[in-house]
Amino acid sequence: MRKPSLPVIVVWIGVIASAAIASPLFAKSRIEAVKGKPYPLAKQNGPWMIMVTSLWGETTEQKSRAEQAANDLVFELRTLGIPAYTFKQEGHLEELDTYDRLGRAQKRYFAAQRDSILIIAGNYPAIDDERAQKTLRIVKQLRPKSLDPVAKLVPGGKGPLHKAFLTRNPMLPEELKYSKGLDPLLVRLNSGAEHSLFQNRWKYSLVVASFNGRAQVDPAKFQEFDKQLATEVTLDNAGLECWQLAKALRSRGVEAYVFHERYRSIVTVGGFDLPDDPEIDRLMQLYGAKYKPSADTNAPSLVAETVSLPGRRAGDPAAKTWIMDAYPQLIEVPRLK
Repeated sequence: MRKPSLPVIVVWIGVIASAAIASPLFAKSRIEAVKGKPYPLAKQNGPWMIMVTSLWGETTEQKSRAEQAANDLVFELRTLGIPAYTFKQEGHLEELDTYDRLGRAQKRYFAAQRDSILIIAGNYPAIDDERAQKTLRIVKQLRPKSLDPVAKLVPGGKGPLHKAFLTRNPMLPEELKYSKGLDPLLVRLNSGAEHSLFQNRWKYSLVVASFNGRAQVDPAKFQEFDKQLATEVTLDNAGLECWQLAKALRSRGVEAYVFHERYRSIVTVGGFDLPDDPEIDRLMQLYGAKYKPSADTNAPSLVAETVSLPGRRAGDPAAKTWIMDAYPQLIEVPRLK
């Protein structure tokens, strides 16, 4: 009989986390650590914490082992003086409106988030808290014994938790989670990027295209994942598509910007001080889906607009084509401060 595979650490594109090692930093800490006792995350923890890692499994057996591994890691962290907790994150599917080559509307679904168990540690008042920063540096170097079975899956000889980062307690309401600034992950993803939405000095901008990506990838399948980049939209590839579309729009004199979120990247156009600016309606009409005769029935159907890069020579097919969002949306421009 084939032995069930071990649960694997999930690598979030652009995001992962970590644990800790023995250090004088924690010498005076008195954190309860009872083997086998669950320590679930609560709203009062944090508000800033270290995202340690995410464990998951496909089968019932793998999910059970992932939960056990999560509890073991929490216990290991607590014995080192770091308050660690588990948080069960429910998976969810997101719906995409797409169109086939005949212009017929289709709906597709992708797993924006997988069922997983997050291990989150520490309780810090701010992202720049000195203790938080020191703990984070130590955490990135840890090779916890509880993750020995999966540590070998991490390429480059690095520890399995080398991409740890500070984040808000995921149980906080959204209005509290970012009330004192953007999620640091979004800041990191967008700071310094060419045509970043952070550079838009207006209050509002219009989202005209969205590129969704897979939020996770199994480290054991990195080679396969790299091969899929050419045919599947991942978070990395989504970001590249957005940048290319923004460049194409800017080459036509359009004020276009890019912004990367946790599970998608977006392209926006324009900047407005007021939400009722008449230019917004014009752009919505320009980039939004329109009713056009169907190629097979001649009946009107809603068809998304496209933006294309022309071929090298006149008469050549388009070098690349992007499908715009059917319904452009006005958003507030995010600010770093």
